[in-house]
Amino acid sequence: GRQSAVLWTDIPELALAVELFNSTQPEYRIEMRYREQPALDLLRKAKLPSREAPSLVIGSYLLSDSVVRQLRPLDDLFSRYFVDPNDYHPALLEAGRRGTRQMLLPVAFDCIVIIQRNSASSESGTGIVEWDDLLKEAAAANVKDAKGEYLAMGFSPRWSSDLLAALPLAAGASFTENARWKPTSIQEIPVDYAASLQSPSGVDTSGASAAAGEKISVPGTAAGSLPFLWKQGSLGTSVLEAARWSKEANGSVGLENAFLYRFGTRPGYRLVLDGLAKFWPMKASTFFGLPVDVRSRLEYRYLVKDGACVLLPDVRYAALPARAPNQKAAYAFLRWLSSPDILQQLNAFMQESGIAAGRFGIFGGFPALVAFTGRNMKSMFPDYAKNPLQAELVPQPSRLPPFWGEVSREFVEPWMAEMLDGKAITLDASAIEAAFTRAAIRYLATLPDWLEAFSMQANGAAQNR
Repeated sequence: GRQSAVLWTDIPELALAVELFNSTQPEYRIEMRYREQPALDLLRKAKLPSREAPSLVIGSYLLSDSVVRQLRPLDDLFSRYFVDPNDYHPALLEAGRRGTRQMLLPVAFDCIVIIQRNSASSESGTGIVEWDDLLKEAAAANVKDAKGEYLAMGFSPRWSSDLLAALPLAAGASFTENARWKPTSIQEIPVDYAASLQSPSGVDTSGASAAAGEKISVPGTAAGSLPFLWKQGSLGTSVLEAARWSKEANGSVGLENAFLYRFGTRPGYRLVLDGLAKFWPMKASTFFGLPVDVRSRLEYRYLVKDGACVLLPDVRYAALPARAPNQKAAYAFLRWLSSPDILQQLNAFMQESGIAAGRFGIFGGFPALVAFTGRNMKSMFPDYAKNPLQAELVPQPSRLPPFWGEVSREFVEPWMAEMLDGKAITLDASAIEAAFTRAAIRYLATLPDWLEAFSMQANGAAQNR
């Protein structure tokens, strides 16, 4: 009979790939299981019956050390299955390597683009735009009436939660899991310090004072330790840069809020087409998912910071769990999925199935195969052919913790929004980072869902040390 392999993935569109693979060859069969948090589920898989264990995982947040410890190398993919490593974005491939072993294979990624209306000049609005240059262009595009109220605004980083999630990473914050973290440790925190924990931003504006010696306890935060670390200075600097934008380019947060209150019920691309916003940030996948008649009236540039495009955190990789069953089927599927011609068939299959509308390809982002984005993407999306993404702009992604999707959505993005709503501009970078730490402790005190799975592996790692 056919050898079957279980695939875990957080990419729903891969169901089409599985269907096509199973129907076009007789030797192997892939059984797909959708997993919203495949990286965290890998840390939990010891509790699963063996028949439910995956042979292959394709998803986001797989680069962290705790996940890589659960994997087997993929070097056979190159030596025995003849996948060419030169077909992939080199920075993405390098991020999946540990020493001389290739532990993960890049699959897809997304980045931030800045859209604007089509212009008369064929060169305007194409290529890239550096962060500092965008500030100047946006400030010059502001239009106010006699009362000082905005009739049109150039740009604000506060307009996109996706951009807010990506900015600290683009600035080099490099969030990683804390290998020394112990979930059983408890920190005793004075209540006067804890007052700042009551604000989502970690900035104490209450003015309350505490009784002498009064304290509270927060588990998992002893000695200021958190489950994740970051490069000190980069986070505070990135928040300050975004906060200063509101003041230097647009006058104040209040003026930005008034503009959004007046016009913000429309989609961002509609504000651009109506001349109310000069530029708008969005994911590249969102832009290419817009209807063709909308995209035809817009141009886009890749937002670049420090010489690299601004990646979204959820870069997708493929991995084989250690001691996974039916590895031949898993390797065969990966080999099949590594062909530009197969990806072209899959995208044609999406079109024929009538589910391509609003979707950007089979992975919901740029395929990591340079060979595909260089040739096939241009035929599928003629507007991409005018401004293809250059491989040298794609940076190495950070080794984000396996729980980062939840932390970003539940904590980092709301915290960034809170800080940029007028608080950060009054602080320096070190005070911003201190506020972030306090806010993170407050967030951990809510016992988020991911904490149990990460605590299990942290306890296991501590026992093995």
